[in-house]
Amino acid sequence: MSLNIAEISNVGNVAAGARFSIEFPVGKRVYRNAVLELTNIGLTDMTDISLELHGKPVMQFDDLAQLKLLNDYYGRDDKTASGIHTLYFSRPEFLERWRDLTAIGTGDISTMILRGKLDAAVVNPDIKCHADYYVPDEDGRKRGEHLLGAITKVRSFPRTFATAGKQEIDSLPTGGRIMAMHLLKSDINDVEVEADGNKFYDASKTIGEAIQSREARVPQTASATHVDFVLEGDPSEALVTRGLNNLIVRMDLGTNGSATPLVEYLDGFEGI
Repeated sequence: MSLNIAEISNVGNVAAGARFSIEFPVGKRVYRNAVLELTNIGLTDMTDISLELHGKPVMQFDDLAQLKLLNDYYGRDDKTASGIHTLYFSRPEFLERWRDLTAIGTGDISTMILRGKLDAAVVNPDIKCHADYYVPDEDGRKRGEHLLGAITKVRSFPRTFATAGKQEIDSLPTGGRIMAMHLLKSDINDVEVEADGNKFYDASKTIGEAIQSREARVPQTASATHVDFVLEGDPSEALVTRGLNNLIVRMDLGTNGSATPLVEYLDGFEGI
């Protein structure tokens, strides 16, 4: 088994104001990452980004800025200044034995498509895409490595609060494991996460960021407050939400306004 890097040539409808698509070959490949090389496309010029497997959205970002925030938090070495942004399927921040757990096997899906919309004001935009992948050998196929297994799902849940102070969110979807929540607001002073009456997280922004930095994370303090359940790189430590009666996120907001959870789930295809 060797790592392959190939250009994904099926890129369509790249134009100002248009909704583009990138269709990946499926079948034998197991995808680790997709690398976008963008020309004349800024962080807010590409919106409504969605990775769809077998017709189902599994990763969704409001814009490139959200994707960059995730990559920056995990210390992933993208080349944003050169217009390069990576969509990570494998997780380099996991322990070595788990790194490819969420790589996308395509042996049992009919389509894998990345879609997004370009702003009407962009001039001469261009999108190139490369992917790194491997093709399992016979033993790997016997183990089902080429099939779709556990995957990372990313979804945002916009919320707006009329007042500052203590606020809570009690309607996040459950079913998969939550690896991390990135609460998109600059002045969230502290966070609690409670599941069926048990607190699984309770820390100020300052304490949370100190612990995250110790574990080689790079908190994006000007944009978000992070709750990370997999700091040691072991996905089994992700917060189990299957069967929960209630999941509550409490936040102390410095000001009113938007506070959007961007949530990373570890889940199977049929989950949320």
